[in-house]
Amino acid sequence: MPPSSRVSPPVKVAGFQRGSNLILSWQLPPGTSRTDVYRFVESSTASPGVTKEDFSARSILIASVLGDASYSDRLEFADQPVRVYYAVRFVNEFGQKSDFSEFLVIQPVPNVSLPPSLLSVDVSQDKLTVKWKEPNENVDGSSPPNVRGYNVYRVEKGSELKKLNSSPVSSDSFDDFFFEFGVSYKYFVRSVSLDKDGNFIESDDSNIFEVVPKDVFPPSRPEGLSVAASPGAISIFFAASPEKDVVGYFVFRSEDPNLPLLQWQKLNVEPSEITAFSDRNVQSGKTYYYFVRAVDKFGNLSEPSEVVAETLP
Repeated sequence: MPPSSRVSPPVKVAGFQRGSNLILSWQLPPGTSRTDVYRFVESSTASPGVTKEDFSARSILIASVLGDASYSDRLEFADQPVRVYYAVRFVNEFGQKSDFSEFLVIQPVPNVSLPPSLLSVDVSQDKLTVKWKEPNENVDGSSPPNVRGYNVYRVEKGSELKKLNSSPVSSDSFDDFFFEFGVSYKYFVRSVSLDKDGNFIESDDSNIFEVVPKDVFPPSRPEGLSVAASPGAISIFFAASPEKDVVGYFVFRSEDPNLPLLQWQKLNVEPSEITAFSDRNVQSGKTYYYFVRAVDKFGNLSEPSEVVAETLP
């Protein structure tokens, strides 16, 4: 015989509207095998207030949720505004049901905007630019769309979903400056609408755009070159490149200033991490010409710097 004790009902069901969906959640007590979700819809002009007896008689079972504590109910909007009541009942492994939970009462907003269409994510040296096309109507088919801005979301492997903007974006693009090359990112955007009380309501998600940004952007060429001769060596000095991903510098030399730059001798196999280089393989009385190229951690080479020359005494 199964035990006589019944599953305790939840205290309340929480919920909110997103686009044409009403998203419900609740606390799942121990011993619950499934959660039955019930719904009752009435005209918003009806007198509010439904008893549990009325709800039990007039509601319908819309879902049986296994092992989860949330449910998304997609609504089809009628011509008349409605009031929607939700409640849940917990069922244990023996089929025993709890009483109904307290009601969640929501009056859905029919003119919530549809989501935008995500078009592209453009990659540049310092930012990823997310671009989208604005929607042309609301979830109930009305227009113009009730759009007061957009929220931009990003998710990467091993991390939680993150909203990137602090307030709704008023344009149709967003610049994400906090990223790393070679990491996969997924973006989507939600329209933001206003209800009659001035509260923000998000749309459903746009399509998802995934990008793995690749660094194909060379550093700027080294500037401020100077050169100085000392007994047995010529030293080349230059300013540090401003890019954060620069890992070092290659120094090139020629005794013929008219030789094509690609044919000049590279003096260091590994990039120099400091902004100075000493060339000791020199001979007295000869003139040597030098230029420098910066390299970043992805192997992108800058354009050659200006050419400097020095004669070893």
